[in-house]
Amino acid sequence: MLVKKAVPIPVEFIVRGYLTGAAWNEYVQTGTVWGMKLPSGLREADKLERKAHQYAYERGIIIADMKLEFGWIDGELAIIDEVLTPDSSRFWARDEYEPGKPQVSFDKQFVRDYLTTVWDKNSAPPELPEEIVKQTYQKYVEAYNRLTGRDFSKIVSQ
Repeated sequence: MLVKKAVPIPVEFIVRGYLTGAAWNEYVQTGTVWGMKLPSGLREADKLERKAHQYAYERGIIIADMKLEFGWIDGELAIIDEVLTPDSSRFWARDEYEPGKPQVSFDKQFVRDYLTTVWDKNSAPPELPEEIVKQTYQKYVEAYNRLTGRDFSKIVSQ
C-alpha cells in the first residue's frame, strides 16, 4: 500500500449512475438533483447517464454511485481516498435490480438501513450486533467475488 500525506479539500463529490439516496429525496421534492433539473417521471433507482459502469455490470453489479474525495499532495490535485469499494460506492445486484423501490445492495447501505431502525441520531451510535457485522462482511465478500472473478475465501485461507 502506498500512503502519502495529503491536505484534503473539505468537499465530497458524488458521481451518480442511478437515482437513489439523497438525490432521490431531492428529486421527489423539487425535480432537481443538487439544483440541476432532471426529466420528470423518473422513479427511485432509475438509471442516469453514466459511462464507467460496464465492467461491474458485466459481472453482475450495478454501481449506482460513488464518492470521490480530493486533496493536495506535494502541490498536485489527487484522489485521496478509496474508489469503487463498498465503502465509497453503492453496489446493487444487477439480477435483482428493479426501479421504483430500494435495491438489494453489497455496500454499507445495509448498515445504514439497520441503524435507522434502532438509532435516533441524537445520541452516540449503538454498537453493531455481531449478526449485522457478519451480514455486512458477507455482502462485501460477494461484491469482491463478483467484481474480481476470484473466491475471497481461498485468498483469506492462504
